[in-house]
Amino acid sequence: MIQLAVSGGNEATWKAVQARLRGGTIASIIDLHHPVSLLPSCDAVVVASPVRPTDSALEDCLRAGKHLLLAQVPSLSPESMARLFARAHDCGVVFTILNPDRYLPSRHFIKQHLPEKLGEVGLIRMHRWEPLPQSPDGEPPSSLLSDLDLVCWLMGKRPEVVFALRPAGATLPTSMIQIHLGWRAGGMALIDHARCLPSGPGYVSLSIIGFSGAIYADDQHNTHLLFKGGLPQAIPTSEEPSQMAAVIQTFLDGLHNGTNFTALATSWHEVHLVLDAVEQSVASNQAIHLENR
Repeated sequence: MIQLAVSGGNEATWKAVQARLRGGTIASIIDLHHPVSLLPSCDAVVVASPVRPTDSALEDCLRAGKHLLLAQVPSLSPESMARLFARAHDCGVVFTILNPDRYLPSRHFIKQHLPEKLGEVGLIRMHRWEPLPQSPDGEPPSSLLSDLDLVCWLMGKRPEVVFALRPAGATLPTSMIQIHLGWRAGGMALIDHARCLPSGPGYVSLSIIGFSGAIYADDQHNTHLLFKGGLPQAIPTSEEPSQMAAVIQTFLDGLHNGTNFTALATSWHEVHLVLDAVEQSVASNQAIHLENR
């Protein structure tokens, strides 16, 4: 049984996650902003906090012989990611980053229908609106990396052509950006990404049109109206426990089965190539071709 130390989340969520896990147990909830020397005895560390620990804290976990899962897409530079993967290899442990959006039950359901039931993907349309960050740090939002990864995963490969537009004078962390992705063999994606809402929850929608069908998912499907006299009250629900359990179960299964997570390092490298092309396209107002990169 693999002993896990988890960072982020709350006790109620982790209890719900634990009930769904096989081959592993959540032994403790930790704060990686404290020295790693204070880590309890465990085999692996799962980071699920939206505020990621420093690179040095993550490297310290690997040096301490702990397998490490980032269960939230971090705003890590390609250089930082490569350094962490290399450090894990040197220390003989596993380091990986799993995009939790791939493990939403709704997204998993969509993936299961591609391409057998919906046909090859013709169009992916994605909207994401988020609150304005209180302290923009100049880095691309992790949610944008997550969205680019999700689209590449649904299409089965990275795009060959990238074109992006942003309002004049705006910067990536705080503005709206519209991204067009194209595949030579057919298919395209259009992503609207905005960080301009007041404080509070954001909104995400995803539509896919295949050659023989279409499918749609959005956050409104997770909100239920409660009628008890007077105006109805909206009660939001969450896919989080089952989503996080699926992320961690994939990690646990990989540890038990000796899965080589190296392919994920390549996958994140390609996501960063797409993000770089987005920035180049915005700066040049030209489409960027990725065939030879």
